[in-house]
Amino acid sequence: MVGGLHLGYEWPGRRLGKEGSGRGLLPAAELEGYYLGTTQSGRLDNATPRIPGHAFDSTFPLNMGVFLSNAVLTLHTPYQVHPYVGGGVGAADVSVSGADAMQVTPAEPGINHFNSNSNASSWALAAQAKAGLRADIVPGWWLFTEYRLLYVGPTNYTFGSTVYPAHATTTPWNVTFGSMYHNIALAGVGFSFGR
Repeated sequence: MVGGLHLGYEWPGRRLGKEGSGRGLLPAAELEGYYLGTTQSGRLDNATPRIPGHAFDSTFPLNMGVFLSNAVLTLHTPYQVHPYVGGGVGAADVSVSGADAMQVTPAEPGINHFNSNSNASSWALAAQAKAGLRADIVPGWWLFTEYRLLYVGPTNYTFGSTVYPAHATTTPWNVTFGSMYHNIALAGVGFSFGR
């Protein structure tokens, strides 16, 4: 799930072709913030001298707040459709809420090994590239559709120890996510104050 808002300024840019052709390159700068919800999961094989097979199936529901500064270049055409490309850098607040780590070898059904604190958050570098089309509806309003490739840098989390009456108490669990890449397709409505 994705939702967000961006504000920006588009300069008149450079005309292409003859005077009155309606073609031009329009640079813009944007500030944006958006929410991205997803889930990461995986299996951890953690063999120890005491237990040769020691595997966990883990699930991490992620809520990301992404904040970026973008540069965008739009090809203005005499038609009502205008392609654009852009890129940006910023930061992402990556929160995990309700993490789950179930030991599958040897099996310990019903025990979440993060049970004393299954929530954590971390900040990371974020960057994106995007390309899209915007289509004029009426003066000052347009529809857009775009593709984004979002990069979020590595993040580190500390979850609570395992605390159950019939289970040995563990130390807190440290989890690291490597770099994440998200392919995002968006559509929305835009409005200009100056047109």
